Amino acid sequence: MIGYAIDLKEHGLKVVDMELTDRGLKMPYIDAPVGQMYLKKLYLNDREEFFKAMDHFRDLILRSSEPPEEYLDISKDGEDISNDIGVILKNGYIDLVPLNSFYINGDFVFFDQEFREKNYPANAIIARMVSTFYAGNSVPQTIMTRDEMYARYGLSPRINEWRAYEKSFLDKLRNDDVLKDYYGRVRKNRAQIEENKRRINRGADYERRTFVDVFEKTEGKRLFIFGSGRYAEIFLQSYSDEYPFDGVVDNDRSRWGERIKIDEESELEILSPEELRQYDREKIKVFVCIKQYGSVVRQLEDMGIMSYS
Repeated sequence: MIGYAIDLKEHGLKVVDMELTDRGLKMPYIDAPVGQMYLKKLYLNDREEFFKAMDHFRDLILRSSEPPEEYLDISKDGEDISNDIGVILKNGYIDLVPLNSFYINGDFVFFDQEFREKNYPANAIIARMVSTFYAGNSVPQTIMTRDEMYARYGLSPRINEWRAYEKSFLDKLRNDDVLKDYYGRVRKNRAQIEENKRRINRGADYERRTFVDVFEKTEGKRLFIFGSGRYAEIFLQSYSDEYPFDGVVDNDRSRWGERIKIDEESELEILSPEELRQYDREKIKVFVCIKQYGSVVRQLEDMGIMSYS
């Protein structure tokens, strides 16, 4: 940690002073807000200053290390993607996030930097900056959703890869694979708790309009199908005569550009869910045609789309 702190200081970042004593690593008591709480307060009270602070934090990540000394050949399935993967850092400090910083005299001062990876994409750390800021659902997404924040920093095209970097880091850090069965027995199911909270917050009428009267209040709205499998085909064939659907979206990028058949004469192209962002959220309705729909519902709500069935 001391060695990493020295490296970060040499790259212009501020780090809490520390020294190694016969009792271990010693750091002073800091009377200042944690960077996470400082950013949250700005987010709620001053959006312009919030974005300035987040942009500055992003710049600190980019400044934390120089590029590798030699050209890094990054490819996937033989395709050269080094141009659109973003900046590669010689030393990537994976935990360089607001939660591991204080805000002191107008700048972020870091602590707890004990993890570093060679030749690491800066975008994976910037995505972690965003995800940790929104962690725990303590930040209202009505101001700006997590997905909108990813888009703001140019992370959306490869966001699944950046999330995979974070998952790999956290799984290893917490030994999740080994402890998975144990956690399943002794820990509360956070996903189920969050879903229960969402259902309570949606109101008593939610079940009826979501699962029963699915075509209620669709007049004047663009109608989209989420999912491109058998459920979607059946739904389209059953209702397309009465309701004109505008498109089909799916998270499976391998299917983007394919077409799903409605009848003998018409079909719809399968698009990325990101295409929904171009429409007024109040003027679209999404029909989720996926058996395990929970994650898609959360995805839509994170995008600010509340009209779905």
